Parts: sequence; C-alpha cells; structure tokens
Amino acid sequence: MEFLRFWAARAWQNWASERGGALGALLAGTLLMLLTAFCGAAVLQLHAAAFEQNNPREIVVFFAPDATQTQIEAARNAAKKADETARETQFLGAEQVLARVQNELGADDAQLLTDLAANNPLGAEVRWRASNRENAQTLSELLARQEGVARVEKLGSAALAAQISRLSDAFLMGLGVLAPLSAWGIGALAGFGASFSLIFRREELRAMNWSGATLGFLRAPFVLQGAFFGALCAALGTLFLALAHAALAFWNADFARQLLPLELWKVAIWVGFPLFVSGTLSAVVGAWLAFQKRRGSLNPEV
Repeated sequence: MEFLRFWAARAWQNWASERGGALGALLAGTLLMLLTAFCGAAVLQLHAAAFEQNNPREIVVFFAPDATQTQIEAARNAAKKADETARETQFLGAEQVLARVQNELGADDAQLLTDLAANNPLGAEVRWRASNRENAQTLSELLARQEGVARVEKLGSAALAAQISRLSDAFLMGLGVLAPLSAWGIGALAGFGASFSLIFRREELRAMNWSGATLGFLRAPFVLQGAFFGALCAALGTLFLALAHAALAFWNADFARQLLPLELWKVAIWVGFPLFVSGTLSAVVGAWLAFQKRRGSLNPEV
C-alpha cells in the first residue's frame, strides 16, 4: 500500500507541476476520443436503424376523426394486454395532429389552414413499438380490428434501410482510420507528458536512483500518470458523446426515433468500454516507452 500511495502521489505531482501542458494534452486526447466515439456510436446507431427499417417493429395507429375517447382508450388498453413487452412511444390527440400539420404547411396556403382550423378532418395517432417483428404484426392486426381505428401502418422502408447502410459503411471506414489514429495519439501525448515530467525532475529522480531506488520504482508514477490520462480522456470523450446524444434526441424526437433506436446507456457502454481499454493501454505503453527512452539520463552507467 505504501508503494501505491507513493506512486499515486508522484503521478499527481507530475501532472500538477506541468498542468498547463497537461491541460492541452487532455483537450487534444479528449477530442481524439470524442471523434472516435462519435464514429463508433454512428456505426452502432445506423446499423440498428437499418435493421429496424428492414424489420419494422414500430406501428402507427390512425384513429377516425369521429373516434371517441372511450374507443381510443379501449384500443390502447387492448394493445397493452396483447403484448405486455410493447410500449407506447407517442400519443397525439386530434388537436395535436392538426397543429403538426399546420406547422408543416406553414403560411403557404392560408385558405387551407383556415379550412383545417374550422373543420378538423384528422384523428388521433398512437405509435407503438413491439419487442420483435412478429409481435408487431400481431399487434397491427389486433388494432386494425378495434372500433374507431381508421388504419394501421408499420414503419419501415427497404430503400431507406439501404441508404442508412451506406451511411453506416462510410462511418465504419472513418472509424477504421480514427481508431488506430486515436490510439497512437493518446500514446504519443502520454509519452510526451512522461518525457516532459522526467526532464523536469531529472535531478530528483537521479538522486533517488543513486540512493538505491530501482528503475521500476521510479517508472511506476509515470506509467500510472499515463493510465490516468488515457482513462480520463476516454471518460470525457464518452461523456461529451452522451450529452450530444441526449441533446439531439431531445431536440428532434422524430429524428431520434428513426436514426437513434438504441438507448443511450447501451451506446455509452458499447462505445465507452472499448475507448477506456484502448485509451488506458495506449497511454500506459506511451508513458512506458518514453521512460525507457530517457532512463539513461538518470544514471550514466545504465
């Protein structure tokens, strides 16, 4: 435990003494990790979105304009009983559907807007997301038989799936370039930080080496500093990705529903864990190599 406390204290001291350079390296490393995380998350989300388009699990129920609230609630309850794993993702009353259509039309056709406001021909809409394709088909057939339901549509398009797949392939190519680049960059930044710290504390480390401290003992704080640096860059990159993901989903729910089908926590884990492992290992290797390269300056006899 004494060794661990010493190494941790030395790693913190190394970082704090060169905090200006460390902050710049941290920003650069975080940016590399964020770009890599973005490409990784895009590949995951777009792949899932293409699968969803080819295997639609989401259905939209369009109620008739004269459907009563009792009929609407009866249909919603029937869907819940038929598939307990299905979840209702959106409910729009007739007035909300009318407001959406009016916003889409804008002010291009004032007469049409006036007619719509005077006599709303639209009914309520409900979106359901089933657990699989078969359940979606069963749920669709059940809801189509309910009173007050005008029609039921399943959301899915093979053409859109093909376009999403091509976009996913482009991000996959970008990930293939960014992943090794970010690993090399994190290692180089960690190595630069370790070299700078070693030069800055050369006399102190040389005195410790001459007094009997082993090279492994002297090297440990620098390696620990590299591990902390890589892990922190990965954590910050994942955090910023999660914030951007949440903001995009909040800003445009329709876009998120179509192109961001995976839950945020899944994306954070599937992207963040590989980033954490690769970032930490790359930084440790970079710091270790930097120390090995300059260890001769601690003792001319080595």
